[in-house]
Parts: sequence; structure tokens; C-alpha cells
Amino acid sequence: MKYPHFELQAITVTYSVGKKNLIALNNVSLSGKRGETIGIVGESGSGKSTLGKSLLALEQPTSGKVIFRNQDLSQLSQKELRKFRKHMQMIFQDPDSSLNPRMTIKEHLLEAFTTHDLPPQVNAMLKLVHLPVELADRYPYELSGGQKQRVSIARALSVEPELLVLDEPLSSLDASIRLQILDLLKELQIKLQLTYLFITHDLATLRFLAHRVAVFYLGHLVELAPVEMLYRTPLHPYTKALLSAVPIADPEKEKKRARTLLLGEPPSPLDPPTGCPFHTRCPFATALCRQEKPLLKEHQKDHFVACHFIN
Repeated sequence: MKYPHFELQAITVTYSVGKKNLIALNNVSLSGKRGETIGIVGESGSGKSTLGKSLLALEQPTSGKVIFRNQDLSQLSQKELRKFRKHMQMIFQDPDSSLNPRMTIKEHLLEAFTTHDLPPQVNAMLKLVHLPVELADRYPYELSGGQKQRVSIARALSVEPELLVLDEPLSSLDASIRLQILDLLKELQIKLQLTYLFITHDLATLRFLAHRVAVFYLGHLVELAPVEMLYRTPLHPYTKALLSAVPIADPEKEKKRARTLLLGEPPSPLDPPTGCPFHTRCPFATALCRQEKPLLKEHQKDHFVACHFIN
């Protein structure tokens, strides 16, 4: 495959809120290869979930294009888009909100097969996510949190997708269960050549799973780099602050390390600042930052950053 598996081209998503416009995503470009995991991080309200929904054509961009499998999704009819959607699926944060309590696990999986005219393979899907087939006749309330998330993954994979958007899929799980689900996701990605867009607040998780990380702030992409490069040499002040908040297992190192503290609260997306979106909280901001928005530029190979003072 010579073309990117997916590509967002200058995507902007704007909502009307009263007499004002809320810009959820501001001119964002991002692409991914088949079998790659791109981690999406940032505070609440940074546009992460909107990005995932735009990629799945659940949100219509105000401007820009969404390309998947070399196809502009905006050019598809609703009927064509419905068929196309089996190639891309979403896994949500809370499996309780995505599973119907009145349906058995078998009924959840059969619904996916029926919708897309695929032969039913309930037992095979349960085995794929390491669940006993005996669970097929149970209801969601009879399963643990980890088991329910495995069912959600099985249901998403039942239509044989190529792309999964995972929106905070671990945040409702205990720490030990998170590791098990992460191991499962890595195993499935290798086995099925899946592409992941993994949305999270947890930078520690991304180091285990992601190939590249995209850092978002107030609807802007402010840094993009291979995961180890980002952890080793973060460039944007916001990225440095996020990484400094990740706890270290060694108590002595944790006590001694310097912290990057952010000033104040994030601005309202209904009234965003001029210039650099981060300047109201950045300890290094100057008049230039307040007046002119920095462009996302390649600082070194594959490492992009939007900051006036990174050359």
C-alpha cells in the first residue's frame, strides 16, 4: 500500500453555540500507515474525541478532507458510507454505555454480523479476545469490567475492520486489567494488521502501545513525533508539562526530578486566544506568541512542533 491508510487533510470542525462558534479542531493534518498506532493526547476539550469521530465520518468536518483507503469519505453516499464503515470501528471508554443490558453477549455479536451480512462466528470472536465461549449466553451485568471491554473489542472486530478508533478504552478499568487489555490490543494488531488511533490522557500507556504520538491543545496539533523521541526529547512546552506529570516508579527519582507546572486554566474554546493557542499558560511566551500563530514544522526527521522558538 503506497498511500497512507488514513489521512486527515486540514480538518476544521466548528460548532455553533448561541451567537459564537466553537472550533473543536483547527486546521489539523495527520496521516497513519497500515498496522500503526497513533496516540492522541491532550487535556479534556483539546479535540481528541472530535478527531476520532471525524475520521469515522461520525462528524462532518466544516472544512478539509478525510481520506481512508485512498477514498475521500465526503464523496460517498449514505448507502456507500454504511458499507464502508465495516472497515473502521470505534471502541468506547465505558463498555456499560455501549452494551445493551437486555441483550446477551451472543446477541450483541450476532447483531454486528447481521448488520453487515457476514456469517456468524460468535465462538470464534470470543476465543479471539480470550473469553470462554460459555459467556455467550450471559448478560453484560454478569461480566467483569475487563470482560465487558473484551466483548466490545470482539464486537468491533466481528466485521473485520482495518482501523480501530479507541477512545479512552482503559480509563474505567483497574490497573492490572489495563495491562491485560493492552497486551490483547498489541496481540490483535500484529495478528490482524490493525491500524489504531488511540485516544487517551495517559502518556504512560502510550509508551507501551503507540508508534507515534500527536499532542493536541485547544483543537490544535502542537507536536507529533515517534513515541520514544517524544519521551526522550519533548519540544513543545505543553508536551513537557504533560510528561512531567507522569509519575516515575522509583521514589527517589520521583522526588528529585523537576516539574513543569502550567499557569492557570485552559482558555474557553468559545473565546480562544489570538496567536499561539498555548501562550496564556506558557512560561516562555512573548509578544510574538500573543500575535502570531506558529506553524507545525519538522524540527528533525519525523519530529514536528508548533512553537516560535524551536528552530
